[in-house]
Amino acid sequence: MKHAFKLLAGIAAVLGVGSAVADTTTFHTDFDEADLASTGLTIDTPSTDGPDSGTISLNTANHQLDFTAYGANMWTLREGAPIAWVAAPTVEAGETWFVETQVNMINGEAGNAAQYKQAGITFYDGTPGANPGDEDAPFLVLNDWNNWNVNAQAFTIGGGQNSGSPDLGEATGAFLRIEITEGAVTNSYNYFYKINEGDAWTRLTGWAENQTSVASNSVVGLFLKSHNNNTTGAAQFDYLSVGLVINEGATVDFDPLMLSMDLDAPGPIANGTITASYSAGTVTSNDIEIVSLTADAGFTAAPVADLGTGNPTEDITVTFDNSGIGLTDGESTNSTLEIVWTELGSGVSNTSSIPVDVTFVNKPNSIKLTPASLSMTLKYPDTSINGTMVVSYTEGTIPADIEIISITSTNSDFSVDQASFTLSTNSTSEDVMVTYVNSGALMNNGDTANSTAVVTWTVAGSGVTNTANVTLSVSYYKLTYSTTVIAGFDFDANTDDGVQRSAMLLAENVTASLFSGGAGLNNQTVDVIGDNSGVDASGVPFGTSTTPGYEGTMGISVAQATTTNFADAVAANDYYTFTVTPDSGFEINLTDISFKASKSSVDSVDEYAVTDSQGNQIGSSATITTMGQVTAYEGVIIDLSAPEFQNITEPTEFRIYAWGRGTTSTGGTLAMLDKVVLKGTVGSGAVPSFSATVSDGSLIMSWETSAPFNVLTNVDLVHGEWGVSQSNVTSPVTNAVGNAPQVFYTLGK
Repeated sequence: MKHAFKLLAGIAAVLGVGSAVADTTTFHTDFDEADLASTGLTIDTPSTDGPDSGTISLNTANHQLDFTAYGANMWTLREGAPIAWVAAPTVEAGETWFVETQVNMINGEAGNAAQYKQAGITFYDGTPGANPGDEDAPFLVLNDWNNWNVNAQAFTIGGGQNSGSPDLGEATGAFLRIEITEGAVTNSYNYFYKINEGDAWTRLTGWAENQTSVASNSVVGLFLKSHNNNTTGAAQFDYLSVGLVINEGATVDFDPLMLSMDLDAPGPIANGTITASYSAGTVTSNDIEIVSLTADAGFTAAPVADLGTGNPTEDITVTFDNSGIGLTDGESTNSTLEIVWTELGSGVSNTSSIPVDVTFVNKPNSIKLTPASLSMTLKYPDTSINGTMVVSYTEGTIPADIEIISITSTNSDFSVDQASFTLSTNSTSEDVMVTYVNSGALMNNGDTANSTAVVTWTVAGSGVTNTANVTLSVSYYKLTYSTTVIAGFDFDANTDDGVQRSAMLLAENVTASLFSGGAGLNNQTVDVIGDNSGVDASGVPFGTSTTPGYEGTMGISVAQATTTNFADAVAANDYYTFTVTPDSGFEINLTDISFKASKSSVDSVDEYAVTDSQGNQIGSSATITTMGQVTAYEGVIIDLSAPEFQNITEPTEFRIYAWGRGTTSTGGTLAMLDKVVLKGTVGSGAVPSFSATVSDGSLIMSWETSAPFNVLTNVDLVHGEWGVSQSNVTSPVTNAVGNAPQVFYTLGK
């Protein structure tokens, strides 16, 4: 029997190490006390001065217990080797206790082999100055005798038998642990070490496994010894723990800890599985017997065989029978499975409780329509358009065919193909073509036609008819091009290159830059071969050359635009550009940009794209196939009706990128651009200022400009000069002059 020196308040159970399941710590210090006496350790230092001496001190800054030794050997004599000890815990024969610490040793300048130090854990009876070596006591040390390792050894003269770890390499410290199983006379020792705190413990094998000793272990101490030839030595300990190892018997674990099952229609039986797993004990490892399995509410469980090392896992089958319960679709019931088990020979009965539940599932067969809303765009001049809706089979709990009886449209301009078919597990989906034919209802840009596709279906044999709907819509896209030119470039005003590249047509209250090339294209105007048809790409009158025999164009040689795709053209800056800017107080609303293009041979550049100043493409690319000069030009029109091209008040750049030449030649084979036209409207961005007076019930208003106006008034408007005369109306009243957006003013006497 032993008595613990220091019992921790509220004994702590921690995760076990080595062969143990858990530890109960009875003594612990991190050396963070204020002084050495407060650590609870007894200090045994036979000599603290001169040869064969050693010291122990508390490092309060680093929270370490510091040891020094000056030639203090412990093989034959204790000499002055220092030991700090604590009494072993109280244990009975057959019980196991542990001691654990962390130790570091400073590596001297002479290298590992010259140090001859050992620091760690040992045992003796605590008599001041007594030598553990006299009883051949076990010890576990960090050792730098010939190389850095951890050694378990007996203090026999000359070293005796020992068992060591591999070379620790650069490490100069280790965690040490000894587990001691008490006997009536002879005790058994096992030794463990690790380098880092997060590492698993490594057990020393061979001689060190279950090593026996009759030496006294009434106290356990931390010590430092050095060779007689080594005049200095030092070690530092970071903590010391002593306690009991809690040894447990074999147990059983269950997975899952909660079992949920679905009972698929029509039932009535549902089965689930719980796996029982055997866990060996630290003292006893007998087989586990499942004594009983009980539950209620329709649940039962099958018995299982004993579990042990020869049968580590066993499945428990949990069965639910709905015959006497009568669950219907969506209903649930639950119970608790009580598992009674015992370790054979222990005489102890244990109960594990596992919640179990079941839900009756009778999911119907159904269909899914994709998309839920089908939108299509009919582009002028097309008169019909097709789209696809998919009807898919969704399998229920009990699979059954689904019959699509009919698919009809609420608008006769829409039709479907096919209108009836069967879906099943072997034919899970069908495409249905939806066709819209414009009967004349859609005429203007933005017109829409709407309908609903009604799918009537049934589950075979059910006798129940169901419907599902898909919303159908068609938008009519008929772009009408503006006849108002914001800026137009024709390149044939005269022979001056700078003037050729200025806008020939330009709207009021707008300025335009010169038409110029990016880094990859020159400003190359070419005589004679321009388009002189007199109209732009959309057929709007533009004008012809005023100089007989001269119809200029912008020419692109293969030596300039050398790329073969749009992305490379952007990277090479192969573009022409111009910028339009509305005057202050005005805004531009754009409708389209157009140009004409041709090429002189198959080797000429023939693909174009319009972008903004950042190279973001607007609309689609255009490919030119026409070859020739003067009149052989194709028109390209790009829509600019998107919101980002409306209400423009700042300078706005457009670029025309060119690529696609069919040769590697560096000659002058030309592509030609002509009649580049930007269209839209220009309007005032501010409401015109005005002054107004009311005289004899009449409103007199004077505008700063002659712009159209709207009036909201709370008096009669009778002044004929304004083109508005209205009496005896309920206030307020609005009256519009012209087509300008309404602007309202409230005026009084």
